[in-house]
Amino acid sequence: VLFMRALIVSDDETTQRHLTALLSPAGHEAAPAPSADQARHLLTQADFSVIFVEMARLTLPEIQLLGAARAHRNFQPYCILLTGPADSAQIISGLNAGADDFLNRDCSAAELQARLRVAERSLQLQQSLANTHQRLRHELESAAQVQRAHLPPRAPRFGKSSLAWAYVPCEAVGGDFLNAFHLDREQVGMYMLDVSGHGVSSALMSLAINQSLSATPNETNVVNRPIRSSGRGVTAIHSTPPAQVVERVNVRFPADKETGKFFTLLYGIVDLSKGVFRFTSAGHPEPILQRAFGEPEIVPVPTNLPIGMALPGDDAYQEYSESSLQLRPGDRIWLYSDGVTEAMNPRQEQFGESRLLASIKAASGGGVQSAVDSLLGDVTAWCAPAAAHDDISIMAFEFR
Repeated sequence: VLFMRALIVSDDETTQRHLTALLSPAGHEAAPAPSADQARHLLTQADFSVIFVEMARLTLPEIQLLGAARAHRNFQPYCILLTGPADSAQIISGLNAGADDFLNRDCSAAELQARLRVAERSLQLQQSLANTHQRLRHELESAAQVQRAHLPPRAPRFGKSSLAWAYVPCEAVGGDFLNAFHLDREQVGMYMLDVSGHGVSSALMSLAINQSLSATPNETNVVNRPIRSSGRGVTAIHSTPPAQVVERVNVRFPADKETGKFFTLLYGIVDLSKGVFRFTSAGHPEPILQRAFGEPEIVPVPTNLPIGMALPGDDAYQEYSESSLQLRPGDRIWLYSDGVTEAMNPRQEQFGESRLLASIKAASGGGVQSAVDSLLGDVTAWCAPAAAHDDISIMAFEFR
């Protein structure tokens, strides 16, 4: 049996001496604690592999001690009840309270060693699980860094226009994604997507979609396509209209029947010279237009299916349609995921569209980044003290 540090919770000196006499020759360390309060204090000072608790006085403090051992800061010690020959009812109570095993207080060295071998197997399994958990946590943190690296820079500018965003996954990585980029000197592409579900599988899918929506022109890109001339290579770049972008993404990412994964998408292009925002939504929440000196309003858009739900040739398929807005200097376009409107407070009430519009209006006097931060703060406060149950994505583009 590996070295173990044992805590003996008993006010009976004979029991303390007996167990110490059995533990010490086997190379283990024993620490006596005459009361549950003293034992609780010792648990804050050192890590104990095993805790022996006197069954004869299993009162509320001892039961609470078993609970405290289960919430130990590093790992859960193996808890053994010290029993007598007629303690069967109390043994059941002690095991129900959180003990792992029981042992006669007058046990032999062989009996004690057998119990410690059981404890050793349990502790080794616990350590193995802790190591696996730590490795997975590290890998998730690395995955989160990769995902963050693909988000746009903070406070990017597009000529005189500016953009602000916030992205808060509900787990280490999320299924939401957003981006904005120059298509050419006068055009800015932007999108927001929301893959169904949460966690790693949704995050991997969102990154794959992000690669297809990259502004880097190549033959597989659905946003920018190179135009080639015979013998002259690439002579121009063609920016695909929003409806065609969504159509191509829909064909490229059909819904996964095995995992049930699908996603919503809103892709748009702002023409900086003309002040026109053209966009197509595939089941994504409707954008909000906030005029420079007006109320924020939800923009009605045609009801289009999420990506991959129906392909050309299916009975349910409909071509994706394009909408447009004429922008004036100071106007803002807001995109958001349903994690904003569906955020729940402790009474299971949704944040909703009315609060969303009110929050945007309340922050209209400041800069676009402060407005985004204010909305995120309102949603976070609405969910408090719990965290949001879904990814939260917010993006605001201010036209100038």
